[in-house]
Amino acid sequence: MNTGGRLAGIAPPTMPAVDDTSFAAAKSRVETALGFVKSLTRAQLDGAENKVIAWTGGGNDRKMKGNDYLQQFALPNFFFFVTTAYDILRHRGVPLAKRDFLGPVNWL
Repeated sequence: MNTGGRLAGIAPPTMPAVDDTSFAAAKSRVETALGFVKSLTRAQLDGAENKVIAWTGGGNDRKMKGNDYLQQFALPNFFFFVTTAYDILRHRGVPLAKRDFLGPVNWL
């Protein structure tokens, strides 16, 4: 959500930190995030690759061009959390396999 908002130059919905670990709460947060991402238009994102993206992370001010931000920060961060969630689910007994993580693969 933050990535799309930063690239589009708009604030994403506020998602406060919560201790609620229910499936319903998680589903609601995912639906809110998806709704925001789906609301972004091409016009809002056009030219973002050259726009300076500025944010504060870990107590430090950070700046990157949009393309670098996406490739060097946002996507690695996304895959870190996807991998972490996948690992936690597997550890807790959810029957997931590598194909569930990778999704459909179009082999040549």
